[in-house]
Amino acid sequence: MKRSTLTVIGWLVGAGTLLIGARLPVAASDSYGRSNPVPSASARSWLSESGPWGTMRVSRLRLAPPDPLLAKINFKPESEWAFQGKSWVEIDAFLARAELTPDQLVPLLQEENRRQSEDGKTRLIKVSDQFRLNLSSESRRIIYDELASFEPNLTQALPFAVPTPEALVRASLRPVVVDTLRRLTFYRGTHACLVDADLIATLISDPMELMRFKRVMFSYPSLAVELTRSSLERRAEVNAYWVKPGGKPASGLLRAFDRSPELETIDLIHLLPPLPRKLLHTFPDGGFAPLQANCFWLSLNFFNPTPDRRYLPGSEDFGQAAAEAMQTLQRDYEPAQPPFRFGDVLALISENRDSHELVHMVVYIADNIVLTKNGRTPNSPFVLMTFADIEQTYPWPIPLNVHGYRLRSVAP
Repeated sequence: MKRSTLTVIGWLVGAGTLLIGARLPVAASDSYGRSNPVPSASARSWLSESGPWGTMRVSRLRLAPPDPLLAKINFKPESEWAFQGKSWVEIDAFLARAELTPDQLVPLLQEENRRQSEDGKTRLIKVSDQFRLNLSSESRRIIYDELASFEPNLTQALPFAVPTPEALVRASLRPVVVDTLRRLTFYRGTHACLVDADLIATLISDPMELMRFKRVMFSYPSLAVELTRSSLERRAEVNAYWVKPGGKPASGLLRAFDRSPELETIDLIHLLPPLPRKLLHTFPDGGFAPLQANCFWLSLNFFNPTPDRRYLPGSEDFGQAAAEAMQTLQRDYEPAQPPFRFGDVLALISENRDSHELVHMVVYIADNIVLTKNGRTPNSPFVLMTFADIEQTYPWPIPLNVHGYRLRSVAP
């Protein structure tokens, strides 16, 4: 069986649709859960397009988990490949097309390296560390792109983004570590990806170097966003924009500028609803934010003062969480056409003739900026990103389409 699919063809017809990669049309603390955001070495700032949201000053940040959380993170060994719903004949035919050498094929075909799950639906092949290390970049791409379509292979579906050369220099990693990382890199389009990080971790015996390696691998892009004083020129539009669909304009939104003539900007966090205001730039800590918090939980609770737990996967059943999310979209939301508005949910969906898979959800904020929780683990924070950053984070093997949804208006 391929990765969990959703039959949502009828619901998707008429929804605002974009191919991921296109620009969206526009009209810190010390606590365990909170990161300590600081500008990256390549940080840059810019002014957003002026729109009904006003004008925003945007700066790039990099976030890494706090050290107590980082110390607990381990790289999952990728020592077994899972093929759901495939026969051994089909798997062997695929491997024959994977640009492997005859010697590399031998261990993959040996019975002692093969087994199937108890329910008989998944066939698994054990692969050694040395085998993975010796794969060519092209074989690695072909195999991992195929594995990405099967539910158990989460790392192949959402690989690490390979750090920039500058980031690796700042991490002060030994040459053997950097060389091995480059050797294990493969590409999805223009995106440099890494799955086999566990092989690199085995080369590191120094605890401090291991922490530096973890920090550079679990570093996430985010944005600091501020509303500028020039937004006063569009006061009525701005007051009407930063509200829940159907809500009354927030007449006091820009009053801080009136009271403080020297004030140049207002941090975006003050414009967000209570839940995302508490979550922004934090990592799930098992308290206010559950450890299983995912993109569905964040997106569909954006306006909820008390978060609904239905979108949290039980026993790692991400397919059930996705199904709950789609049911909520069908019941409580309506298709939204661009230009999108504050609080719209954008669903990233892989589509083919037979199925539609809900891959990810984000919340549209303004201009080309979205709120997102990438990944299903507590290792990834709640962040603001540009849509181009989302594309970097989700280098899916097949194109993703973006569908917009808006919460149905309720009488104020």
